[in-house]
Amino acid sequence: MEVFFYLFSTMTRFHIYSAYYLVILFSFKNLCGDENSEDWPLIF
Repeated sequence: MEVFFYLFSTMTRFHIYSAYYLVILFSFKNLCGDENSEDWPLIF
């Protein structure tokens, strides 16, 4: 049970970090005023 909880917390932390990463990426792209937003590759 403890191993499962450890894996679950690690995965949750990973999802939170990737969400922050995406938010920073998109806000940086909007700050730069990049018109080619459709050309950005999807990370998922």
